[in-house]
Amino acid sequence: MKQYFKPILLAVVFLVMQGLAGVVMTGILLFVNPDFKEATLAGSQEAAMEALPVSWLAMATVVAGILTVLVASAMKLISWRAAFRWSGRQTAGAWLPLLAAVVGIFAIDVLEEQLHLPNLLEAQFADMMHSTLGILTICLVAPVVEELCFREAVTGGLLRRGAAPWTAILISALLFGLIHANPVQIVVAGLMGIMLGIIYYKSGSIVLPTVLHILNNSVATFLTVTFGQDASFTEWADSVVLSVLAGLLAAVVSIVLFVRYWRSH
Repeated sequence: MKQYFKPILLAVVFLVMQGLAGVVMTGILLFVNPDFKEATLAGSQEAAMEALPVSWLAMATVVAGILTVLVASAMKLISWRAAFRWSGRQTAGAWLPLLAAVVGIFAIDVLEEQLHLPNLLEAQFADMMHSTLGILTICLVAPVVEELCFREAVTGGLLRRGAAPWTAILISALLFGLIHANPVQIVVAGLMGIMLGIIYYKSGSIVLPTVLHILNNSVATFLTVTFGQDASFTEWADSVVLSVLAGLLAAVVSIVLFVRYWRSH
């Protein structure tokens, strides 16, 4: 169990870096942004969040992610050569995990709609999705950083230290969900982490998981910007029963496809 300590510790490092970046950015804002300073000193959290520039929130996320990757690299948890390795054979077989993941993401989205879990960061994400820097952070920087940290460093780190594949995948997925520290994201990111972990293990690199992660975040951003953050499949279908049945069917199809992918490689 000792050999698993460093990969698991990285999740704590990720949270610490997010906290430090937030504290530093907040400290700077207190000096350069009068509205933010006034709201903070008045103890109004809502007003302070409204005065918080979206660009600063995005920069804090980017800085925290880059620092975490640097720490992971210093801890020798990232195998840079293997992380981005790709071959023609992987390209030819990429359709199966891609299809399995896309169908699985739909099932997760339907589940999210039915659970009605609190989304503590909904307003912040909505603001970021209407900012160029925010969109780049959500759709590009965050997926690359999180795949390096949680698939390559945590899942890969555990595998290279002798962990069984499913042990590494599930531990990484659990940590991936928990570091989001947001009830709805804990469930969604945790389930996403399982799918991305399987694809990472079977493909041997973070290339395909990163592509899927970017695709997922980009589609979510597009739908939010286009139809609003309250848009849902249940509302579109105008039936909770139809929505649940579609979600269950998608979950079954995704599981069958992932089982086939697991056995065929």
